[in-house]
Amino acid sequence: PPEDAVSHEVDCATLPVVEKTSSDETAFLSTAFLHAQLAIFYYSMCNYRLAYQFTVLAMDEIGGLQGVAARGPSAATPHLYSSVVVEVLRIACRVCIIQRKYALGMRIIRRAIAYAR
Repeated sequence: PPEDAVSHEVDCATLPVVEKTSSDETAFLSTAFLHAQLAIFYYSMCNYRLAYQFTVLAMDEIGGLQGVAARGPSAATPHLYSSVVVEVLRIACRVCIIQRKYALGMRIIRRAIAYAR
């Protein structure tokens, strides 16, 4: 083959090693973050119904994480976990305002405050 051709073969020795974890905490965090990012995407596309649905899914995942976090989160989790919570709350409040679901928005904020204490 020509010298400038790109090889599609992968050298496994050069790939970074990624440790897989079976932690419930990581699974909840990843799913909540994914749902939050999808909510933001649909919000930016003005599809508020789907943004709201993904926000609710993300909040459900965060709610599931509460029991896991009570058992003792790892040292790396609080920063990542708090960023997911903030993103979910931002998009949830925006969608609630746009859809004029003010009572739901206030319940979300109250629940977040109670959880943060």
